[in-house]
Amino acid sequence: MLILFYSSLLLWFWAILAIVSLFYILTLIQFDHTLTQKLQVVPQIDQSKSNMMKTWSETSSEGADHFIISSWKETAAIHGKVCASWIRPKNRKIMLLNSLGMVNCTNNVEQRYMSGEFYAIASWDHAFRQNGFQVDEVTFEQVLELPDHEELRAYHRIILGCPYVEWDEKFALGNDKKYLRALAAKLNPVKCKVGAIFWWDHDKDEVPGFLGHDFFTLKQVLTPFKWNDINTFLGFFPHFLVNEKDTSKVIDASTKGKDKVLDAAIQKERHGLVLSKDGTFFDDESLRVIDALVMKNFTIHTTCKLHNCSMFLKQTGVINHKKLSPDKYAELMERVAFMLGIGNPVINPSPIIALAKGVPFLNPNRGGGYQHPPLVNVGEPYVYNIPDYTNTDDIVAKAEAAFQNGFRSFILPDFNVTNVIKRTCLMLESESLCS
Repeated sequence: MLILFYSSLLLWFWAILAIVSLFYILTLIQFDHTLTQKLQVVPQIDQSKSNMMKTWSETSSEGADHFIISSWKETAAIHGKVCASWIRPKNRKIMLLNSLGMVNCTNNVEQRYMSGEFYAIASWDHAFRQNGFQVDEVTFEQVLELPDHEELRAYHRIILGCPYVEWDEKFALGNDKKYLRALAAKLNPVKCKVGAIFWWDHDKDEVPGFLGHDFFTLKQVLTPFKWNDINTFLGFFPHFLVNEKDTSKVIDASTKGKDKVLDAAIQKERHGLVLSKDGTFFDDESLRVIDALVMKNFTIHTTCKLHNCSMFLKQTGVINHKKLSPDKYAELMERVAFMLGIGNPVINPSPIIALAKGVPFLNPNRGGGYQHPPLVNVGEPYVYNIPDYTNTDDIVAKAEAAFQNGFRSFILPDFNVTNVIKRTCLMLESESLCS
């Protein structure tokens, strides 16, 4: 009898143990499911304050032929993570200070906003949004009118878009040192959130001086071109890649071999586009080159609208379109077989856009250097370097070669949309721009 009692007790013990174990396993499964859901939650951004994501398409640098991004949640899925996911939703904000976002830059026709700096920052605007950040376009005056620094502290990054002429002190507002000191004082409490664009090549130890020579560190210098390994290189991309619905014809040089690009060769009409909108850049040598191309039955397009452009009023074979918005300028590129440099403007974004549009660039060596140094080593049939601009026969021959060896598109890795998004994410994920 006692044995039967102990046997029953043992059976009850094992039954209770089994029930407890089952309950424990089910609890672990539920916890894991809940944790997974929490990790997959993407913080929501207040879209009332900014013009958020628009559906666009691009060619992936990772090998995917074509994909659509309609929200930053999808971007996170593509990247395998949410960029800087630890940042609280209320702080997922970027301030563009004295800059234009993608939409405003695309529709802009004001001369003061047509420099390369504004074009590059508009690319970054798109990349910030794709990485899940709200972007606000703010003027200097709005910052100076803030009663305290709390609103500035709410921003994760402040991008300073000063289209300066001199690296040291001059920018759009001129050499108004009193104004600059006031702006520096306002930004000083959050200065490690501030990055300043610098378009040009420069010495490795150079930092912008217009807010004081001790305001910026080397990492706070944001560059569209990879001049060195010390600054923060972000790159930029042709805007039409995200503004147009059909980019299926775009071929990315970062994933496709040059032979693959040439397989998509096309034949264009005998049209060329001169890279310059300033009449003072069209010197006698440039006009001789244009005349030589016209004599070979090329129609030459220009967008000359500054200073004296009267030389094109009655010139046969030359069409001057004057002022064009960035999107109209990109449309014009689709019609031409080559883009002709005349020495100025130096390091302009237009040749990058042209290559993406399937337009080779004739890169002249004038005034002691090539017009676009970052493109010197790209090679033909994309970039034709012109070592001697007085040799019109060589220029005409290279224009003919560009006409005969057309291609649909060529995008270098530095100017690829996906790569720019990834680089901006790395910048956003750094603890501080000062470190």
